[in-house]
Amino acid sequence: ILMGMVKKNFVAELLSSVALPFISIDTSSNPRIVLAAYAYCLYLYLDFSGYTDFAVGLSKILKIEIPENFNNPFLARNPQDFWSRWHISLSKWLYEYVFAPVYGFLLKIFKGEGKILMAGIAIFLTFAFSGVWHGDEARFVREGFYHASALFIFVTFDGYMKKYRPGVRKKMRDSKWVAAVSTFVTFHYIVVSFMVFSLDFATLIKVGRRLIGV
Repeated sequence: ILMGMVKKNFVAELLSSVALPFISIDTSSNPRIVLAAYAYCLYLYLDFSGYTDFAVGLSKILKIEIPENFNNPFLARNPQDFWSRWHISLSKWLYEYVFAPVYGFLLKIFKGEGKILMAGIAIFLTFAFSGVWHGDEARFVREGFYHASALFIFVTFDGYMKKYRPGVRKKMRDSKWVAAVSTFVTFHYIVVSFMVFSLDFATLIKVGRRLIGV
């Protein structure tokens, strides 16, 4: 409970003053926008995990065991790994009650043909459902599409490597250098996802153009 309070009411509150949605994009320099994007990523994590820590601690006092909802998500090495670490309760629910039934139904209809394509359809439908679950604003749908695209690309690549290059795949998974690079890339994929989540389309385009100098 104490850890949750510190995360949410102290650290997250400090970060909120410089986090991306709470600053003026028009008057901020590019370095400050980048800093604000990182701050917002950490703010969301600490705010969200803070009150779930509070809930887990309180439930233990009441002799109720509920699972942890976060597992070091910023150490994830790929989009699939991220979703096994972030908002675990929702991720498991979406997998069990949306992805798995849709994927199983599609495989049954098409008799197991085109598994990658069927998985892709199931992934996009799952994240479309997740986006609508968060709200009816377009930014939630965009975020769902963003995550679904990243996850589908990874699953397709990993499936190819597993089938045709298993030796290379094993070496990549065992390499500390690959782990470091993939963790770095995945973290920035997460940072961008929260920008998509928090900003309206016009502001998102403005930030993107500012950062690439267009």
